[in-house]
This record gives sequence, structure tokens and C-alpha cells, in this order.
Amino acid sequence: MPEALHIPGTPRGGFRRGRCLVAVTLVLYIAGASGCRAGESGASAQESPVPSMAAPPVRDMAPPKAMGPVTKRAIPGPSRPMTSPGRGAIAPSPDRSLAMPKNDRPVRIVAVGDLMAQDRLLKAMGGSSERWTRAFDDFLPAFKAADLVFGNLETPVTEVPWSARLRRANLLAPAPAFRSDRAMLRGVHRAGFTLLGVANNHILDQGPEGLAQTLENLEAEGLGSVGVTPRDRDPLVVVNIRGVRIGVLAFAAFTNVRQKTFRLKRYTIGFMNEHDPPGVQRALEMVTRNRPKVDLLVLSLHWGWEFDNRPSTYQRAVASKLIRGGADVILGHHPHVLQPASRVLLPDGRRGFVIFSLGNSLNAMGIETLAHYRKEAAGRSDSVVLTLTVAPERGRRPRVEVSWAPAFSMVRGAARDRHYALVDLRRELSRRRTSRTCMEGRVDTCRAVEHRLGVLRAMYQNLPETPR
Repeated sequence: MPEALHIPGTPRGGFRRGRCLVAVTLVLYIAGASGCRAGESGASAQESPVPSMAAPPVRDMAPPKAMGPVTKRAIPGPSRPMTSPGRGAIAPSPDRSLAMPKNDRPVRIVAVGDLMAQDRLLKAMGGSSERWTRAFDDFLPAFKAADLVFGNLETPVTEVPWSARLRRANLLAPAPAFRSDRAMLRGVHRAGFTLLGVANNHILDQGPEGLAQTLENLEAEGLGSVGVTPRDRDPLVVVNIRGVRIGVLAFAAFTNVRQKTFRLKRYTIGFMNEHDPPGVQRALEMVTRNRPKVDLLVLSLHWGWEFDNRPSTYQRAVASKLIRGGADVILGHHPHVLQPASRVLLPDGRRGFVIFSLGNSLNAMGIETLAHYRKEAAGRSDSVVLTLTVAPERGRRPRVEVSWAPAFSMVRGAARDRHYALVDLRRELSRRRTSRTCMEGRVDTCRAVEHRLGVLRAMYQNLPETPR
């Protein structure tokens, strides 16, 4: 039985109390808040501020107290739908009654963590979309069999970088400024991805023009996006799969721009963080308002502390509130390491599901050799591929079964043929044993792979593994 989060009025679950955060992080925030200078975007009174890390340090806190009502604002629907070729149609959410499912075949959703764009990774990919696709070889069958494949795009995708002057004026240091190319989008689309979250702290790394071009490139490559929308569009993305309407909303805690000097004119980013209780309330109202429009409501939340395997009190409390308000599934991103998963039990018997962090997906943040498999940095290479099997039930919310596959972002090849791959640890162990290639010098790589596999199985012992 999966561990349950505490909901007021129900028995407490087994989560441990979150750790107190180290006060030294305050220094980074104060440094990021100083020296602000306006960019060239021409801010006006009608523009919305963009939350950033230039804020008080985050502390574990008790569940937020009840907050007063927030005035609702009517949001016009999108002017045109988006489509995902060969899968369910990705479209704006009309305000109408749900259609009943056309058949009882379960809908399959696959979700992964952060798709990164470090310089080492981009150099290894060499602008080849084929390399991006082959990086997911172990999971291509699962991706192709899924109706919806979701990941968090942790980078702008643009040909035109922000100038060094504007980066210095607007970005928080020492955070890196990511930028990738369309080969990445083309490659992950061919691998099977259909919808990417863009509400994260790096989406403005190349400024508003980079953001706009990212959205254009996603659409041009046939990929849907969620988390950033033009001001005249509804942020809810709905994917209709054989009559089952899957709704997706995405929120970020902050971006890496200076909050006091940066404004967005054309777009709205979904924001929610612990320093803005009204923002949490608005997100909750958005969930409640959109719940009747869909059969299943999925949230992508960019939250939590980097490199911390334990969700904070804030994450646990907000997950409870959002699921109580109508969310069915919460997919967490941003910590760059894995965090636990749990069912949320409600007094009416309904169950939600939350995985607080899916960790990194394909990335170059972790270890470069299995010789370092016991180092803390190896946790940045740990990953999961989550499968949600959604079974329609006439007149009721769909039943959601969850399973996971243990994954690891691994470096392959020699110096001149260096590339990265997201491997299934079970398959990788079998390959090395079958080919008798466990030993690399003095390093028993099979033992290394077994160790990482054990770490992941300990983390998700409350969930069944997806069959190989």
C-alpha cells in the first residue's frame, strides 16, 4: 500500500518531518536581488512581474492557513488548437460537458523528468536530431506505445541568444543560461514525446524573444507545450484520447530573472510558490475551475530545493491542497534528484497521486563514469520513467494505476564518439552481464549499476515496476 500524505480529518501518513534549510542560502538570494537594472523590453504598468529567486529564503512551513477569496478573471480561450500528429488532439479547453469515452481501452501516459541542455550534452549531441532520438533507445517501445509522453523542457530553444549585456542586467548569477537548438526538439519528438512543460526557472534564460521563439519552435516541430501562454489564451491544455479528456496545467516557483526589473508583455507564465499565498490560492482556484472540463487533471509543478531528495513541508501541504481541490496527478520537477511518490487519500475515498520529483531525464549534471557510482553526484544521473494507466469508468473519475522504470543518464563512447543515453538500469545490467563487459579497468560496472538500481528501488518500493 503506497504511503499516504496527511489530509486534515484523516489519519497521518508516514512522511518524515522536512529538514530545516541552511541559512547560508540567504546570501545567494540577497546577492541575486542586488544590482538590478532594467532590460530593453520596455516595461509598462500593464505588464506582470516575473517571480525570481530574488526572494526571502524558503523555509519548511506548516500547511497554509485558509486564505481569503481571490477575484476571478475570465480568460478567453485560445484562437486556434494545437495538434499532436498521430496521438490525441491537443486543444484548448471549451467550456462544455464532457463526452463519454468512446471505448474502455485504457489510456497510457508516460512522464519523465528534466530534459537538460548543458554544454557538454549539446556538444556530444553535435546538433544531430538522430542522436537525441537514439538517446532514448531503451524506452522507445514504451514511448511509442503511449498515448501521451510528457517531459519538462529545461531550456529555451532559440537561434538568437540574449546579449551578454542583457544577461548581466536581468539574469541572476551564478545560475547558468541554457540554450538549445531545434535538433533537440526534432529528436525528442521522433522518440515519442508529445507534450513538454515550459514553466520552469530556465525558460527565460534567453529573454522574452527566446521564449517566443521557443514556443514557435515547439509548434513547428509538432510538439505541444504547457505552462506559458499568450495573455489571451487559457492556460489549460486538454488532450482528447479516444474520448478521455486529459487536462494539464503547469506552474513554476520562480524564474532566473530579476523580479524587480523584468516584465513580460505578451505571455503569462504559471507561477506558484510559498512566498505568495494568494498565488497558491489562484492556482487552487484554477484547478477547481478547470476540473469539471476534463476526466483527468494532471499538474506539472516546478518546485522544491535542488539536490534535496526529501520534499519540504510546503510541497507536501500544497500537494494535499491541490489534490483536494481537484487535481488527480502531480508531476514534480526542478530538484534534479529523485524525490518520493505517494498516494493522497481524501475523506471521500478519492485518491490522488504525487511524485514530488522525477529527477533529471537526459542530462550532463551527474557522473561521467561509473567509477563514481557511490558519489553524491550520481543521484543527479538517477531517473525514472513513470507510466500512468488511466482506465475509464462510466460516470466516475478514471482509475489510475502507476508504475515506474529505473533509469539512469549515462555517458557512452570514447572521447571522439562521446554521447549520452537514458538507459533502463535493468536492461543495462543484463547487457553487460550477457556480453561479459562488467569490468572496465578495475571498476566492476555491473556492481555499480546494481547499486544505483538498489537506490531507486528503495526510493519507490511502494510502487510496482513497469515490466521490461
